[in-house]
Amino acid sequence: MSSTAPVCTSTADASSTRVPRAPDGVQPGTPPATRAASRGRKGFTFAAAGLLLLALTGAPRPALAGTVTLAWDPVSSPALAGYRLFYGPSAGTYTGVFDVGNSTYVAISTLPEGATFHFAVTAYDWSGGSSGYSNDVAKTIPTTTTPPGTPPPAVPPVPGTGDVITVVEYYHAGFDHYFVTGIPDEIAKLDAGTIAGWQRTGYEFNAYSPESTRGSPVCRFFSTSFGAKSSHFYTPLATECDAVKDSPDWQFEGEVFRTRLPAADGSCAEGMTQVFRLYNDGKGDAPNHRYTTKVGGRLMMLEQGWVSEGYGPLGVMMCAPQ
Repeated sequence: MSSTAPVCTSTADASSTRVPRAPDGVQPGTPPATRAASRGRKGFTFAAAGLLLLALTGAPRPALAGTVTLAWDPVSSPALAGYRLFYGPSAGTYTGVFDVGNSTYVAISTLPEGATFHFAVTAYDWSGGSSGYSNDVAKTIPTTTTPPGTPPPAVPPVPGTGDVITVVEYYHAGFDHYFVTGIPDEIAKLDAGTIAGWQRTGYEFNAYSPESTRGSPVCRFFSTSFGAKSSHFYTPLATECDAVKDSPDWQFEGEVFRTRLPAADGSCAEGMTQVFRLYNDGKGDAPNHRYTTKVGGRLMMLEQGWVSEGYGPLGVMMCAPQ
């Protein structure tokens, strides 16, 4: 991809049953013919101005040892899909990477205190192309020395952080179906094999708990019309939820978590991650949907004949908290 990379800065602080489809106003994903043509492009041009240091908003946060916060200039391109932050022991030698979605900042608290790391950012588009590295930023992870016996300082709670849950993805190879859940009992049973045939994919995303006052409720439905291959369907759209409730083929199971809604173009607010919804188009004679935050996973499903459902060219259905 021919491009000018973004500039990075840092601060240290311690689915015979009618299957639900995309509702009116929700644009399907890019058609296969367009996708194939776009692969021949050399990418998009990154527009990066001067250095940008993001100021955190909301309640004041205490300094945390072992935490480094990095920010970079946003890329102004409709082809932008997200950013990756690389880190390693020296400039140009990067041994780890974080996919941070479309956020332009990240706080990392998993690196050892006292060690110096080098960081650089790349931007990638939905076709899988990537920019070059940004400028390199070196940072020594801060350390706090506390006298023996000194109790840890009281840390004021950050409002709303206790209402975030993890939604885990599973795959059934026999059915070629995907399933997500944030319900602890379901997760435990799936992991233990009590509900047989399902394995974790290794992917997950955050959501607000059902009790939270943030975001919009996500309705969950189940259809028994396909026997063992019957599956679940999720929607955060009130109109779609009401429409599916009226279908005798789908059972409403409740509002199981909450997420933000994307804008009409599929974009999410800062600090949120795009969740793509894909439909298997009745593949295997049973409907199934996949919900993923991974651009690569989305592309893989499209190549397998799945259909993109959601807002904007990427088919974004939810915005998940990071």
